[in-house]
Amino acid sequence: MNYKDINDSQLISMIHEASEDAKDVLFEKYKYIIDIEMKKYSRMARTLGYDINDLYQDALVGFSDALVSYRDDRHAALPSFITLCVDRKLQVSIKKAVGKDQLLTKKRA
Repeated sequence: MNYKDINDSQLISMIHEASEDAKDVLFEKYKYIIDIEMKKYSRMARTLGYDINDLYQDALVGFSDALVSYRDDRHAALPSFITLCVDRKLQVSIKKAVGKDQLLTKKRA
């Protein structure tokens, strides 16, 4: 079966049935979103000493969460929903890093 000929809605349905191939196809199609979001947060992460690889892993988690929780009936485009989920996941990661940084600063003082 050629998954690339299947539309996003069908691929999402297949993901809900645990299809890793469908998830891979959507990842290839929309991985540019992770790149865009990483550019937004990478400078801040470096400033905080947060490992960029950890940040990327967090972006992947946000992406995967988006694919699992996406619903067509909410009238949101899949790329927009992925962007929202990845962005929120990275925001949370950065906030945690800021909190840890502040905690370390207080302990040193």
